[in-house]
Amino acid sequence: MDFEEQEERQFKGEKGEYCEMCGAKERLITLNKCPMCHKYFCEKCQINFGGKTFCSDFCGQEFFFGGDEEDE
Repeated sequence: MDFEEQEERQFKGEKGEYCEMCGAKERLITLNKCPMCHKYFCEKCQINFGGKTFCSDFCGQEFFFGGDEEDE
C-alpha cells in the first residue's frame, strides 16, 4: 500500500463510518449495509428493489435474479 492509499484510508475512516458509494462521512448519517456485497451506503445512494435496499441496481438484480445459470 503506497502513501496515497494510506492517506485516503485514514481520511475516510473505518468501514461502516462512511458511505462507500459517495464517501459521505457525517456524525448523524445513517448507513445501511448491502445484503449482497456488504458495502455501507447512505440514504442518498440507496436503491430500493423488491422491498429491500441495496447499494446499487446491480446488487439488487443479483440478489433477486442471480447470475446466468448455464444448462448442463
